Amino acid sequence: LLRRRSRVASERPLSPQEQAYLELQRLLEEDLAARDVKLFYVELTAVVRRYIERTTGIRAPEQTTEEFLREISRRDTFSPEESQRLRHFLESADLVKFAAHQPRREDIEASFSRAKVFIGLERMEVAA
Repeated sequence: LLRRRSRVASERPLSPQEQAYLELQRLLEEDLAARDVKLFYVELTAVVRRYIERTTGIRAPEQTTEEFLREISRRDTFSPEESQRLRHFLESADLVKFAAHQPRREDIEASFSRAKVFIGLERMEVAA
């Protein structure tokens, strides 16, 4: 019992950023973009939305893109530049998810990079 308590006490919960990093890594490992690009975008935007929910309390996963962006604009959670980048990211993803847009490989990579930047992983990798 004592060993179990010390092990549990030493395990700390993952930060929202660490959780998002692991979720993004899983997307890469599964090579989902090559198998099902629409599902890749569904999962990619879900990672960003869950990260936002974990850090701000905004119920992002249950809202449409427009509802979510309206909610963000009512709060001072994000700078205007961040809000605009998020809008562009989500609306671009919606084209793939709902309008049957077929992105090029470069577009997929750019979307993945934008997700990493929004979550703050680009800064984290540089610092590591």
